[in-house]
Amino acid sequence: MDGLEILAAMKFSIDEHAWRVENVVATEKYGPTIYKILMEISDDTGISTSPVKGAANQCFIVPKCKEIWNKFDLDIDVRTSFLENGHSEDYLNKKYVCDTFRWDSQVAIENFDKYIEQLVTTKISEKEEAPKLIDKLKSKLGITPSTKQLKDAEEARLEDMKKNTEEIEIALWSKVNRFLGESLKPHR
Repeated sequence: MDGLEILAAMKFSIDEHAWRVENVVATEKYGPTIYKILMEISDDTGISTSPVKGAANQCFIVPKCKEIWNKFDLDIDVRTSFLENGHSEDYLNKKYVCDTFRWDSQVAIENFDKYIEQLVTTKISEKEEAPKLIDKLKSKLGITPSTKQLKDAEEARLEDMKKNTEEIEIALWSKVNRFLGESLKPHR
């Protein structure tokens, strides 16, 4: 996808206690953002560090990540509770739950659906291929399209085919950038 920059990525696991952050890579100032997004979508389960494993204390948390955990520990919008992870720092032995803004996953899924449909329908030339390709992409991503979504995508594709391809791409990327800009603003 030309023009899109990956700002952050996170590997995590889920157990009976919390969503466990295992590894994070982020561009400057987006580290706290990716943690906050995970905290918001984890709902009341919350997020925590990975526990120290074995006698060798095999769990390394870099100083920048420790700073993020410490800031969450002091944040009045974040509820904490003790969760033994085997770390020497108290703030790394806690579970963090966001008490204010909650990620609305339904809105995110709808926006993602619209993005996929627009992207696919602008790239497909044959009328019958668009719904099949949309269905294939969504099934790979674990999203089941509804008949209405497929019909809407087809109608949008036919309408968009009448426009200039360059105008379609500009409008699409503008919407994607606006969506990403709103959902991935850095938390400071």
